[in-house]
Amino acid sequence: MEPVPDIDASPGEYDIFSADLEPGDTLVFDFRTLHGTGDAEVKSMRRAFSTRWIGDDAIYCERPGETSPPYTDHGMRHGDLMRRDWFALLWERGD
Repeated sequence: MEPVPDIDASPGEYDIFSADLEPGDTLVFDFRTLHGTGDAEVKSMRRAFSTRWIGDDAIYCERPGETSPPYTDHGMRHGDLMRRDWFALLWERGD
């Protein structure tokens, strides 16, 4: 796994997206996206709702360290299709 880059040490080198969000706003991004609040002062409590989305062809990949969410005792092996009984089906592809 690559280390997190020091974006403050290299201004202008990275494409950084910033948004001023209001209560009720939504931001959607890939879980591999480095994200945070920057140096803005957090003046009140905030809440977040996090979901994980996968395709019907997603496979389990054994990796070191804890996953998010932490899956334990799942019975899957590296390369197995993800368990359909663990994820809600939102739509099915028509072939």
